Amino acid sequence: MHKIDRGARNFWDWAAIGDLIEKGIAVHFAHESLDLNTRGGRLAADIQAVVAADYIRNLRDEVKKGLYGRLKQGIYPLGAPLGYRDMGGGKLKEIDPIQGPLVRRAFELYASGEYNFHTLRAELNKSGLRTRTGKPISLDSLTHILNNPFYIGLIFIKKTKETFLGKHEPLISKNLFDQVQFQLRGNRLAGAAWTHEYTFRRMIRCAHCGRTLIGERQKQRYVYYRCHERACGGVCISEVAVDASYNKAFSMCVFSQDEVEDFRDMLAVLKAGQVEERKNHEEGLRLAIVRCDERLSRLTDALLDETLDKEQYQKKNAELLRERRALLDRMNEGAEARSLADLVAEYLEFSNTCEVQYSSGQVSEKRKAAVWATSNFTGSGKNPAITLKSPLQEALEYRISQSSALHPDDRRTRVKKLFDSRPASVRDRYPSRRRSHTSFRIHRPVLRRVYISPAW
Repeated sequence: MHKIDRGARNFWDWAAIGDLIEKGIAVHFAHESLDLNTRGGRLAADIQAVVAADYIRNLRDEVKKGLYGRLKQGIYPLGAPLGYRDMGGGKLKEIDPIQGPLVRRAFELYASGEYNFHTLRAELNKSGLRTRTGKPISLDSLTHILNNPFYIGLIFIKKTKETFLGKHEPLISKNLFDQVQFQLRGNRLAGAAWTHEYTFRRMIRCAHCGRTLIGERQKQRYVYYRCHERACGGVCISEVAVDASYNKAFSMCVFSQDEVEDFRDMLAVLKAGQVEERKNHEEGLRLAIVRCDERLSRLTDALLDETLDKEQYQKKNAELLRERRALLDRMNEGAEARSLADLVAEYLEFSNTCEVQYSSGQVSEKRKAAVWATSNFTGSGKNPAITLKSPLQEALEYRISQSSALHPDDRRTRVKKLFDSRPASVRDRYPSRRRSHTSFRIHRPVLRRVYISPAW
C-alpha cells in the first residue's frame, strides 16, 4: 500500500489488515519502512493508524461544517435535482430552461387527478423529460420528484430529517405542491388506472357514509352511480337525473342583461379602492412573514435551552418554513395577479356561459362546467343533492325564493346581495380592506353554509 492512512481510514480497516498479517500475508507500505512482523514495527504502525483514523474523523467534521454552513445560507451544496442546473460551487441552483417547465408540468398533471404514475411517466417521456444521463425517467425518480420540497424553495435532508429555507427560485407554488401531496396520500391508489370514463366520475359522494359513488354502465347505454355499502340502503343515482339537475340549476343561474349592468356599476365602485387594498394586503403579509421569522428564532432558542428535543424541533421547524413559503407565494401572486375587479368580472361572465358550455353535449365540456360550478355533490337514495359555488348557489336560491315571495326584493337589492357572495378567495386576497360607505356587507351565514373550492 502507499501509506498507512490510505489503507486504514478507520479501526475496522486496520483490524482487517492485522488479520491478514496474522495469516502470514506480507504487507508493505511504499512510504513507510516498517517491519510488521516485529513487535516494534506493529506498535509504530498501530500508532500511525490511530492518527490516520483521527485525521479522517476531523476531516469529516470539517466537511459537515462546510455543508451545514451552505445549508444555513440557503444554498444546496449537493447536485441539483432534475429541473435545476448547477451553477458552480457556492452558487444558487437555477431553473433549467428545458427540463424545468417539464417538471412543473409533471406536478400540474398529477395534481389534476387524471394521471397515475404509469400514465404520467409515459406522458413525461413523450414530452422529452430525461434524466441527466439521457435515460427515460423511472417510477422511482418520478416519486422522488413529486415528494421533493426543493421545488417550492425548501431544502430537506433525508438522513437527518432537517429542513432549511433555500434561496433558490421555486419552480412551483406551495399550493400546487400540497395538491400533489393530497393526491399521493389520498384514498386513491397511486398506481391504479382509470378503467372507465364517466362524466361525474369521483364527483358524487354518498350522503350517509361519505364515500365516492362508483359509476356503472348497464345495458351498454345507462349509467348509474352507486354506493356499495349495505348500511347506506342502496344509493343509486342515474346519470340522466344528475344531468337534468344541472340543466335546471344552470338555467336558473343565468343573469339577465339588467343584472349584468348593475354588476358592472358595482365593479366600477370596487376599482376605486383597488390600490389601497393591495397595499394593505401586502403589508399584512409582510407582518405575517416577520412573525413567522420570530417564531423560527424562538424555536431555535428553545432547542438551545433544551426545552425542546431535536425531533420536535425538526417537525415544528419544517411546518414554520412551509408556512413562510406559502406566505411568500401569496405575496408574489398578489403582485402578479390581475385586479380584483377583473377577477370578479371574469367569474360573472363564466357564470353566464356555464349553461351553454354544459348543454354542448360533449363529456369533457360538461365535466369541466360541473367541476367549476359545484361546491358539494352528494346522493341519497335516487336523488342527487348539488350545492353550487358562490354566487351561483345564492343566485339559485334567490330565483326560487322570488317565485313565491309576497314582497320580492327589487333587482338592485338582489344584485347587491349576489355581489356580496362573490368567491371567498377573491375577498380573502385583500383581507385588510377598510370598509367605506361604498362597500357592501358580507352575508356571514350564507358564506358559512356554502363550501368554497380551493381552486378559487
